[in-house]
Amino acid sequence: MGRASSSSVHPFVVNAGDTLDFAYDNVTQSWLCTFREELDSAIVRFEIPRGEEFVLTGIEPVNGYPGINYYASGANGARLTTWLDVCTDLGRDLQIARPDLAIFAVGINDSACSSADFKPEVFKENYRRLIRLIRTVSPDCAFIFFTNNDSYRYVRRGMTYNTNAVAVQKAMFELAKEYGAGVWDLYEIMGGKGSIIPWRDSGLAMKDRLHFTEAGYTLLADLFYNALVEDHNGR
Repeated sequence: MGRASSSSVHPFVVNAGDTLDFAYDNVTQSWLCTFREELDSAIVRFEIPRGEEFVLTGIEPVNGYPGINYYASGANGARLTTWLDVCTDLGRDLQIARPDLAIFAVGINDSACSSADFKPEVFKENYRRLIRLIRTVSPDCAFIFFTNNDSYRYVRRGMTYNTNAVAVQKAMFELAKEYGAGVWDLYEIMGGKGSIIPWRDSGLAMKDRLHFTEAGYTLLADLFYNALVEDHNGR
């Protein structure tokens, strides 16, 4: 998937000396390429004449076998309004993905402000807008909210403690009740207020006391996966 500045720009695939062209599909507004055999890797290149450009927005490998398709969307500094007002292709991408489960680990940038400036009702309404957008393509989609991790936030002269984690936690539990959704309470799992410090000291969070290290993210992924599987198997 991507956007080309003109029809003279197009991607192609090189595999084992063979070159395959992509064909533009008007329905999905993306480029499609069919391989003659199953592959575990391929090289994608682009023909971009001088003065033209191509913006790659995603790659979706499809093999037709049953299983789980996992899609991730995000960028450093993104807020809920990023998906709502900036990501103009989100509706199209949702049409392609048609999710059965949406996991929301979004909100820490929305809450990176003083307690007085954080508005829970605005926060929840932005989530409602996003949920409505998803349900236009997947009416039966299930949802899981990740509460914010305990953290510090950037201020002009350095870092200060983010006091909004509990307000975000409360808002997400309210949204979960409203939509019959699940909550993975990251804030509580970490240890609540001040827990980012021992996580940093243990090498699981970075020095900024906001982001996790690779080991920290791996641990959180394992914890969430285990919780999801145990909940599924317990039903």
